[in-house]
Amino acid sequence: MISRLATCIFAVCASVSSGHAQQPSGASVPAFEVASIKPSALESRGARCTGGPGTTDLALLTCKNYSLSFLVMMAYDLRNFQLVAPSWMEGARFDVTARIPAGTSRQEFGLMMQNLLAERFGLKVHSESREMTVFDLVVGKGGPKLRVSDEPAAEKPEGPWKPAFGPPARVMAAVTRKNDSAADLAYLLSNFLGQPVTDATGLKGRYD
Repeated sequence: MISRLATCIFAVCASVSSGHAQQPSGASVPAFEVASIKPSALESRGARCTGGPGTTDLALLTCKNYSLSFLVMMAYDLRNFQLVAPSWMEGARFDVTARIPAGTSRQEFGLMMQNLLAERFGLKVHSESREMTVFDLVVGKGGPKLRVSDEPAAEKPEGPWKPAFGPPARVMAAVTRKNDSAADLAYLLSNFLGQPVTDATGLKGRYD
């Protein structure tokens, strides 16, 4: 990897309250069929989130003990290094259940989450550009030594692999992945490093 400076987009949480945000009049706003958000039990341990476009459960989103910060990251497709928000949002944890309309795309799902957070928490955000170090994933001098995957490409959704809306790992002992592209690997490394990693390998295959 080599480091360079690049401009990245940040989302900033400007205001969070318990009020209800007013929806634009006359606008068609993507929304869940029904949604519930309630504070997690104090004794809750661990966090998990399942369901949504690209998963095995397209109809139901279920999040347990998820911080408000990660709910915002899910809604706006952000990583932890792209979110600037009050520190208390990490400690405020909630259980979320939402029924997803049939045929919802990833983009529509994100808009549904954004509108839900605006409605239930009065969430307001704005974006700004900041310079930060970015790593490029490149092929070494000896060439790639990756094993080409023998799994059918159709078994894996198109686009970069994304973990199930979980926090980035801080310690990586060993990771096993199947049928990943170089872009998938760059995304995974970005989560571990807490910094942007771009795919500059030029590799088009999928590997184990």
